[in-house]
Amino acid sequence: MAPNTYQITVFQAEQNLLSNLISSEKKNGSVLQNLKPIHFADSRHQVIYSNIIQLMLGMTPLDTITLKAQLLKNRQLEIAGGLDYIDSLQSTNNDALLTEEYYRIVLYSSKKKRLGELGDELSGESNDPSVDVGNTMNKAIARLEEINSDNERKPVQTFSSVAENIIYDALKSMDNPDGITGIQTGFLDLDKITDGFNAGELIIVAARPAMGKTAFVMSMLLNSCMHMKNPVAFFSLEMSNQQMVIRLLSQHSGINEDKIRRKKLDQDEFRNLHLKSAEIDDAPLYLVDEPGLTIQRIRFMANRMKHQHGIEMLIVDYLQLIGVSSSRTHSGNREAEISAIMRGLKALARELDIPVIVTSQLSRAVETRGGDKKPILSDLRESGSIEQEADKVLFLYRGEYYGLEQDWEGNPTKDIAEVIVAKNRFGPVGTVRMRFINRFARFENLDEFAGANQYSEVDMENRIKQKYKIFKKIDDDPPF
Repeated sequence: MAPNTYQITVFQAEQNLLSNLISSEKKNGSVLQNLKPIHFADSRHQVIYSNIIQLMLGMTPLDTITLKAQLLKNRQLEIAGGLDYIDSLQSTNNDALLTEEYYRIVLYSSKKKRLGELGDELSGESNDPSVDVGNTMNKAIARLEEINSDNERKPVQTFSSVAENIIYDALKSMDNPDGITGIQTGFLDLDKITDGFNAGELIIVAARPAMGKTAFVMSMLLNSCMHMKNPVAFFSLEMSNQQMVIRLLSQHSGINEDKIRRKKLDQDEFRNLHLKSAEIDDAPLYLVDEPGLTIQRIRFMANRMKHQHGIEMLIVDYLQLIGVSSSRTHSGNREAEISAIMRGLKALARELDIPVIVTSQLSRAVETRGGDKKPILSDLRESGSIEQEADKVLFLYRGEYYGLEQDWEGNPTKDIAEVIVAKNRFGPVGTVRMRFINRFARFENLDEFAGANQYSEVDMENRIKQKYKIFKKIDDDPPF
């Protein structure tokens, strides 16, 4: 939104901002860190501000005398307007309390100018038959993201300001009986190990095909956005929005996914589906199914969703399908591309201050290995950058898939999944056992269906229906 404190020209805002920086005893850290000379429209102001930064970096006291000396030293005094112009800045009549407002006006004007320049450039390329449309679109997305996020970084903070936030968070946690500080997944034992998924973290959920990666993150997002009311964005590079919704409805309703897809529902199932769909309607869940997403496009869209919907968690399914802008190729080196994507995802988590969860494939080395075939960190495809950038790495493993009837402790593996926390940058590692209901592609806390493996699929479906209380009295006739 454009600054609108009062009518002021960009030129006046630049003059007043420079005057305040020169005159104020307490320098504004966020302005000095985030503003660049290029953001000033007037070429004299670009030179003056550049010299102000040089003085500040050199720990030299800043006033008109030291500024003029610095300009003379750099032989830039004349192109900065001369002695009289520098003196005039000190005498500019303005309110030091409006420094932040002047700063916003300068930035806003700079962004408008850069958008105009980008528009002219894209217009020229769109009329050139030799230019590839895909390259132009990718460049536009990358440049728009750059303009949107430029100079909105966090300012330098003092120890006391950071410590104050830590103490405040500690005070809040005293009233939190479970002590979980991050976004809760709804999986109780997993949250105890990970402390939830915390802001700024990049979390990798990895497994071999058919282990249930998508089912796991979908179960997690339903828990998070339905029960904890956390706004969640889900980016799928593999499924359409319709396919995602069918899977979510199957998970939540306890109706087989194939029945929903083929529309083979009896009256009770239709009522159930109708009720459960209405429940998910109230959840702050945002779906994106754009194919061929690049890391630049993901960052651009996630920034917009953060501002528009206040998303608190982002899930991307899955890593190996994410592309990079063709204008930034790595000579076909997929490992280098994955490294760039991981850095981009980590930067996005920090930038939006939310946890970013990304599913990933494991290499075939798991299948060729003997024993129980449990995954290890080196099984990550393009493992170096993934392991390095990720704050948490979770592996999904089902012994039943490999024909094992018991684990090494003698526990039955039927309908059981293990979530192996293989990396946890700020906490312990460990393994959590969960119930995996294959028919509905859903993960549950193990004790939610204690002894569930003793029941048939029909019994299991009835227990799920009972849990979700679908036997509510509604009109005898289905709501067609």
